[in-house]
Amino acid sequence: MKRDFWETAVTVTTSDDDLSKGHAEYLEARLIELAGQAGRVALDNGTKPAITRRRLPEADIANMEQFLANLRIILPVIGLDMLKPQPRAVSQTSTPVSERTRGEVQFEIRHKSGVQATAVEEDGEFVVLEGSQALVATGYVQQSYGALKERLIADGVLISDAEGRLKFSKPWSFSSPSAAAAVVLDRNSNGRLEWKVKDSKQTYHDWQQARSKEQEAAE
Repeated sequence: MKRDFWETAVTVTTSDDDLSKGHAEYLEARLIELAGQAGRVALDNGTKPAITRRRLPEADIANMEQFLANLRIILPVIGLDMLKPQPRAVSQTSTPVSERTRGEVQFEIRHKSGVQATAVEEDGEFVVLEGSQALVATGYVQQSYGALKERLIADGVLISDAEGRLKFSKPWSFSSPSAAAAVVLDRNSNGRLEWKVKDSKQTYHDWQQARSKEQEAAE
């Protein structure tokens, strides 16, 4: 099946291939709903079918909800996180940063140019907070995350500030500290060393090692 507007297609089914049309319509409606709530992807399909358009027995609904629960576990394993809820630091932007990051360790980059960035790690994602700055046009040739940075600029996540630097207009979740550091410093970077616990010299790497030892001791 060919669709010009598709970039990637994912096919899911049950072990005994027993999904009916009613099941498929229910799953379609719920998947659109969950993707919209997660806010990780832009939904080009404006159709928002009602979950109740096809009445299913309660037992079938329970089975479909379990099917969805399994999908939410499996999809991130193959690199698809469109159903995964955003970290609190990203989703609760109406709440002050100090409140939505309460209990989280903050990390920072302070570059000699004056550029500063702050981030937190939540649910395995590294979130650079709004107001953080990023270098631009440093001239480094090898920049593995150059395409990502260009996309963030195009999407308005990174905007120019009065000092000619880039600034995060909203929090953004990165897959790793190194990806975040590369965008902030405009060069390939080892984020485990570049990011330091706020107001200290402890690197992310050292902090992570210390935390692992604490957890082992507690066990």
